[in-house]
Amino acid sequence: MRRNFIFIAILFILLPDRAEAYVDPGLGPFLWQLLFAFGVGLVFQIRNGPLAWLKRKRSGHRAAGAPASAARAAPASNNVLPFQRPRAAGASGAGARSLTLRDPEGHLFDIDGRLIRFLKQDSGHDGMVVLESPTLKRFVAERRLIASYPVSERDRTVFRSVPGVGAVAERLEPAVVLEHERVPFVSFPAEWAPEMLHEAARLTLDLAESLIDEGIGLKDATPHNVLFRGPEPVFVDVASFVRRRPDDSVWPAFGQFVRTFLYPLLLDRYRELPPQAVLLNNPDGLEPQQVYAMAGLAKLFSPWLGLVTIPVWLGRSRRALRLLGGPSRQKSPEMARFILSSLFRHLRRNLKRVAPRRNRRSEWSRYLDGMRGDESPDIAVKERVLHAALETYKPRSVLDVGCNTGHYSRIAALAGASVVAIDADPVVVGRTWRHVRREKLDVLPLVVNIARPTPGSGWNNHESVPFLERAAGAFDLTIFFGLIHHLLVREGIPLPQILDLAARLTRNVALIEYVGHEDRRFQQLARGREYPEYSIEKFEVELRKRFDDVVVHPLSRPDRRVYVGRRRGANG
Repeated sequence: MRRNFIFIAILFILLPDRAEAYVDPGLGPFLWQLLFAFGVGLVFQIRNGPLAWLKRKRSGHRAAGAPASAARAAPASNNVLPFQRPRAAGASGAGARSLTLRDPEGHLFDIDGRLIRFLKQDSGHDGMVVLESPTLKRFVAERRLIASYPVSERDRTVFRSVPGVGAVAERLEPAVVLEHERVPFVSFPAEWAPEMLHEAARLTLDLAESLIDEGIGLKDATPHNVLFRGPEPVFVDVASFVRRRPDDSVWPAFGQFVRTFLYPLLLDRYRELPPQAVLLNNPDGLEPQQVYAMAGLAKLFSPWLGLVTIPVWLGRSRRALRLLGGPSRQKSPEMARFILSSLFRHLRRNLKRVAPRRNRRSEWSRYLDGMRGDESPDIAVKERVLHAALETYKPRSVLDVGCNTGHYSRIAALAGASVVAIDADPVVVGRTWRHVRREKLDVLPLVVNIARPTPGSGWNNHESVPFLERAAGAFDLTIFFGLIHHLLVREGIPLPQILDLAARLTRNVALIEYVGHEDRRFQQLARGREYPEYSIEKFEVELRKRFDDVVVHPLSRPDRRVYVGRRRGANG
């Protein structure tokens, strides 16, 4: 047995390195050699033939490791652009709203409806890289990176005089001052379908890998640095781009990428735990130990073994962690680029392994397909009502509440509206996202339960703004098809409050479907319970308290109607 261990030690010394890692870039070379050496040693012990193995040709590249201390990046800086509708043009005297909390190297303000970012300019942080990099210019042209523009000296002087800005600008001097374009509607990772989180991860890797040859690094790798413009992800945290030493082989955001992207996707694919359940309460992601506790026997198999199990096992030994460290600076820039490129290839393979399943089903994923013959004509009537409203009111923005697979959202988008489509079911939202992305429609699908909408979170509950605060009055037209009875019966929300919300969400027009007691689907939900406070007469009375110019459209089933109304006090 002692002879076998000596043989394993010799193998470990002789084996070529592999520039691949699992959770820490510093784990890779040592870990790969160690596992492979013990595996070969086991074969030797069984077959008792070491000399035959030693005669095999050895090949590969030698690469040094990276320090384990670099694995955990700084917490998410939350430099996304929180939703703030621009003030009216020409507004004056308004102060600045700070949109940055955790980033000491930069600050983002909303100043009179303009998104202004101050970026520190020193040896480690070069704000001009955003404007000068050919790669970043290409990503901007492809609409995958937020567009940024230098601010004139005149505007810089004006901004410094705004209360709350001058002291920050002075602290960051010398600073580059940029103005960003706005994203129509800000969403947060806890509102994304798994498919959207996966696409945001792919964008992050595309950016980080594409910048290697330019000597630029991405210091953060969190979904909070990505927003969605329609169904397409766009990277918005330009403060994450920093100059990288040519001989540096460490990606400091590696561990952050695994915790915030790969682990939530892993649990979604193999444990059916949607990202909402993970990221709402854990915005900085999960630790390996937390995921390990949910692995079961899967901890012994790929992708759990490399992503979760081995890091947990090694993390239990301080001696092992000390041994696994290695230099971050390599002998040449070529070696550093090789290690980083290998690292990103490894991450892409793991990202592919945790991709959401395309054939998932849920209670609502086949809702429209499962409609009976007497229900199908109602779809055609609602389509006509929606087409008429789009033609009459010409809304630029539409909110589809309870969108299911996005049938009516696509109609609105085809008419030229920018649509936000929400549903509580991650499966149907993911399916909607795939459809509208393939069709190149301006639809942003989000996982939001309107009865329990996304709350505020983070410091003072304002790092992530509540959904209703972002959505209130943000849409020219809102759609409430097949929803009122669910809120009333399943959620127990009183009818007046449901209609209050409908009026709060629209700037102008709302389309609301009434479903009465005699309807088959209402009875399935009610299960024999009575709702005397809910009738068509009471519905119309409450509706007309909040909406004017109400028009009624009967449907084929006698206890269903669609109402179109303009919010009381709306202009135009």
